[in-house]
Amino acid sequence: MRKFLLFLPVLLIVALFPLAGCGGGDDTDTGAADTSATGGGDEAQITDVITTAATTTSRDNCVNLETTRFVEQNAAKTGQAAIQDCETNDPGETDADSVDVTNIQVSGDTATADVAITGSTFDGQTLSVSLVKEGDQWKLDHFDSFVKYDAQAFADSLGTSLKAQGQLTPAQISCVQKVVTTTSASQIEAAILSGQSAQISALFSNC
Repeated sequence: MRKFLLFLPVLLIVALFPLAGCGGGDDTDTGAADTSATGGGDEAQITDVITTAATTTSRDNCVNLETTRFVEQNAAKTGQAAIQDCETNDPGETDADSVDVTNIQVSGDTATADVAITGSTFDGQTLSVSLVKEGDQWKLDHFDSFVKYDAQAFADSLGTSLKAQGQLTPAQISCVQKVVTTTSASQIEAAILSGQSAQISALFSNC
């Protein structure tokens, strides 16, 4: 699946460069958790949804644990194209090692939470996300902002991810990392929140 915003920067940044090739994973389904049946009330279910979406890969997550709005934000595509893109991400490629979900605020069928991430491209960052409840199931609906943003940590983890992709030169990766550490947090946040490849591209136009 397109992992809880963890894959977005890598995917779009790689796509900007001439060395980038066509991606595409298999259709492996590792099995999504049935979070609607989890005990402990809304907060426990919300924690399970976020944890499952961030740390595991399953095609089911793209529709069972995420709204189309959320998938579109992460895929930089719309509608069914975004869903299909999400469903073909390689298993394990962008999973976080763990997440710490705090500050859950529930208001009827909507909620927000803060998510501190360990591992993946967003290692060391804390994100604010919105969720909605559809029937008995909570789903991720939107990535709202950085609660904590560490530019150097993001540059380091992004560089590691880009290197693992094997499609950019060391000079290109170094350029991307320099842009991240010299660009304001608000600009980085705006580009990522937009879910638009054009805004990501504008950040790295000199690389």
